[in-house]
Amino acid sequence: MAKTKLVVVSLVLFLLALPVLGACTTEKIVEVPVEKVVEKEVVKEVPVEKVVEKEVVKEVPVDMPVIKIGFNTDLSGPYANVLVPGLEALQAYFRYINEEKGGIDGKAKIEVIWGDTRLEPPKMISLYESCKEQGVVAYHLISTLDNYTLAERLAEDKMPAFSYGSDPPFLVPPGEIYVFYVPYVEQFGIYVDWIIDNWEEERAPKLAFLTMDNPAGRAVLADECLEYAEERGVEIVSTQFLPMVPTDTTTQLTAIKNAEADFTYGVLLSHNAAVAAKDALRLGLKENTVFGAAMPLALDQMGKLAGAEAAEGWIATYGMSMATDTDVPGVQLMHELLQKYYGKEASTDHAYGFVFAVAWVEVIKKALEVVEPEDLTPALLEEKGFQRMKDAETMGLLPPQTWGPTRRCGTDTHWIYEVKDGVPKRIWEGQASGLVPGLFPEE
Repeated sequence: MAKTKLVVVSLVLFLLALPVLGACTTEKIVEVPVEKVVEKEVVKEVPVEKVVEKEVVKEVPVDMPVIKIGFNTDLSGPYANVLVPGLEALQAYFRYINEEKGGIDGKAKIEVIWGDTRLEPPKMISLYESCKEQGVVAYHLISTLDNYTLAERLAEDKMPAFSYGSDPPFLVPPGEIYVFYVPYVEQFGIYVDWIIDNWEEERAPKLAFLTMDNPAGRAVLADECLEYAEERGVEIVSTQFLPMVPTDTTTQLTAIKNAEADFTYGVLLSHNAAVAAKDALRLGLKENTVFGAAMPLALDQMGKLAGAEAAEGWIATYGMSMATDTDVPGVQLMHELLQKYYGKEASTDHAYGFVFAVAWVEVIKKALEVVEPEDLTPALLEEKGFQRMKDAETMGLLPPQTWGPTRRCGTDTHWIYEVKDGVPKRIWEGQASGLVPGLFPEE
């Protein structure tokens, strides 16, 4: 009888213990550091970038080919105020593609190899040779000086390159340099068209050049610009140069004031334009003169650097959306990624790098339609990527882009922005006037 009681008690204790034992056998979620998930000794292929298991999402790194782009940049020289944020934005978009989108169409990741060249040719050459040794299939240039320094090397290596410097000699006849906005010569023509389209007085409008004393700044002084101004009835009354980093522009602005210029135009950066803007306000020029400039002037930085009153009314010709175009999907994504990865607000200086990153991904994506990532070379990227792009979209960041075997400029469209109530707003759209023959060949 005692033995029977003992058995009954044992059974009761065993039954009471079952829930506890069951809890100990709950299935465990294991981190998966490789491409396969091992669960209960059954190997399962994972064809996507994430494994969803019991409502827990886990990243699954995928070992895929890496496509490398070399990047000449200037992080401590005269262009640093534009290129430091530009590099941040470029890296942010590449990180987004690699980590959140599973690479370019799930086929390859993208990597940028960059270096600070300080806008010095010896450093540009050294970095280019280093990047080439590391297997880059494309290159990224930041200035007219970069173009002059590396164009021959790019041609010898059949290395396609995007550049900020849209100089006609590097686009016609076609070489390895591609751009997504029209050259400074054509930007000037569009500015002149805007002046004439909005001019209401009977006399000819007067224009003074206020531009940087470097190759980019002098590009707007080409004979084609002067001839087009005369053809459209715009009188050139003065030419004034600014250094890259001025401290005072009184001399130049006094000459412009004495010439009674209605408009100015040139190639300026935010920091030297800001000095001119403050001096123009102090000298009373803003009452009768409209100040304008080409890319890369970032109008959204003008108010921060010069003050809202000084920046008001400034004009810029632009071939891409500004950071203030918050209705543009690509701009929205840029703001989101800069906040997510860097905890900061995006500016138009960021937009320069972001636009290039988006364009790079689209070109590579096009090439990977017909070439395996492991087989991609600079020559194949140019032939199967760049030269097959037709009306390519970039989330509204750029006008539709088309390149080809003999075409190096992606669009003939350019926008004009004006600072209104402290905010740059798109006010006009114009097209290139054919000042650079052969820029848009029929293919």
